[in-house]
Amino acid sequence: MNVIQKDVDGKRRVIIDWAGWLDTSEIASSAWTVPTGLTESDGSDTATTAINYFSGGVEGQSYDIKCCITTNDSPTRVKCFTFTLNVEVAC
Repeated sequence: MNVIQKDVDGKRRVIIDWAGWLDTSEIASSAWTVPTGLTESDGSDTATTAINYFSGGVEGQSYDIKCCITTNDSPTRVKCFTFTLNVEVAC
């Protein structure tokens, strides 16, 4: 599983690039599953990327986050990506 670091007091931007999987399709929408303790904000999509920002969390904790996209194909396709966000104190 992919691991991303986030400062306990900071806001972390996460960009998931789906271009390699999409072929000629585009992202129609994305949905993020975020555990209690984290706050998501300012999420957006481009034709090939899903973008979100995360803040909060408890120092020393890890949070599993899932991003699922739906394509503009007919029929639509759904693909999910899960990663871990580790919260730590900045050095």
